[in-house]
Amino acid sequence: MTEDTHPEQDTERRPIMVTWNKRQYVLGVTRYVDNDNTCVVLLDPATNNVELKVSVNLHKIPAHQVYVKDYSENRGIADVMTSRRLLRKTGRAIQNGNTEFGLYEIMPKLGLAFGIEVPEEDLSERMEPGLSQAIPGREVKSDEDVAEAPSSMAALEAQQAVNAIQAAKDRLTEIKDEIGEVDGEVDEVVNEDISS
Repeated sequence: MTEDTHPEQDTERRPIMVTWNKRQYVLGVTRYVDNDNTCVVLLDPATNNVELKVSVNLHKIPAHQVYVKDYSENRGIADVMTSRRLLRKTGRAIQNGNTEFGLYEIMPKLGLAFGIEVPEEDLSERMEPGLSQAIPGREVKSDEDVAEAPSSMAALEAQQAVNAIQAAKDRLTEIKDEIGEVDGEVDEVVNEDISS
């Protein structure tokens, strides 16, 4: 159960922040040394030290899956990770002693940020509506691919911004037309008053 103590971080990208127990943490991903499983951790943003291990290393599983420790000091972390759309419940679990560990799959946002290949057949199921075309057929093979690939959330935010700008332009056009109509009515009233 040994893990690498230096989580991978892409310093070119904005870090993924997670609020846990009323504190902000940086999300980190590393690998367990003994079997290369994915290890998800929360880091102190000031020191970059591991403050909480989200995942546990029970046996070899695919890189896009993790077992989550959701008891004791970690109680509720699974809900935080799923509500932020970083992990997704698979509905499967493993019993280890008296404790059950849920199996979770890494969502595209987290996979792209840390270069973890998420199986393509699951991308459309896991993305929000309207995002299934954001990364069509994209396989993450290297750090360069990750840097070039848009994150699904960034694609959504960009599309929402474009839609908001277009809506604002449309509204401005309506307002200009209304002003033109009012201006014309004012001219008529003024001309009537002048002629009388």
